[in-house]
Order: sequence, then structure tokens, then C-alpha cells
Amino acid sequence: FIYISGGCIVITDLNDPHNQHFLRGHDDQVTCLAISNSGSLIASGQLGDNSDVVIWDFEAKKAKFKLCEHDYQVACLDFSYDDKLLFSCGSSADKKIFIWDTSNGYIVASTVMIPDSILCARWGGFVKDIKGRDTSKYQLATVGHK
Repeated sequence: FIYISGGCIVITDLNDPHNQHFLRGHDDQVTCLAISNSGSLIASGQLGDNSDVVIWDFEAKKAKFKLCEHDYQVACLDFSYDDKLLFSCGSSADKKIFIWDTSNGYIVASTVMIPDSILCARWGGFVKDIKGRDTSKYQLATVGHK
């Protein structure tokens, strides 16, 4: 079981409440959390002037990458279907969207949010070609205000 507690992420065993691990890598309140489809990675975003995204190695319980491009607040995070990419979106004050490579922490794509904030994002697998076969192109959907 994984949950946010202030500026910390807590990993606990539901069968033994004393078996807990605390992931500390943020300097302000954690605002969002995403777990990779394989369960091997966790991503967390925070509030504040230096709103970092941290990608955690679940097994090692350690930070893998600290991604420092957002300002004000990280609003939502989501891993791609194959866990190779991470979508991060800032608040309406931040207006930044990034797609990160989870193998090296590099930015793959970025854009400015227009016109308003994004509330949720989900990857949709791969685009199919005319014969219904997967291609190497990803699908991503976002939801927000008009």
C-alpha cells in the first residue's frame, strides 16, 4: 500500500502496519503520485517554487531521478503503457507539460499548456496501423477545463 503523507511517500504492508518504508526526496508537500504498470517505478510530484518530479525505484526504495523543470506545482503524472515514458503536467500557474524517458531522466518532449489546466492524463497504448497492428507511436489523452 502506497500513500502520500505531507512531503513523504509511505510504503506499508497491509498485513503488518509496522513494516513501513519512507521515501524522502521532496522539500514541500507531495501533490501527486503514479505507479508504473509493472510496479517497479513510482513517480511523485510536489508543490512549491521548485516543484520537482522524483522517479523512485520501488524495490530499492531509493530515488532514481529527480526531474527539476516544473514551477509552482505538479498536477498530474502518468506512466506510459510500457513504462518507458512518464507524463508530467504542472498546475495552471506552471503551464508546463513534459514527457520524460524513465531509463535516463531526459526530456523527450515538452509543450506549454493552452488554454487552461489539465486535471488528468492517461496513456492509451500504441497507435494501430491500418491493419490493426501496433506501431511505435504512443497515444495520450488529457482532461481539463475548457
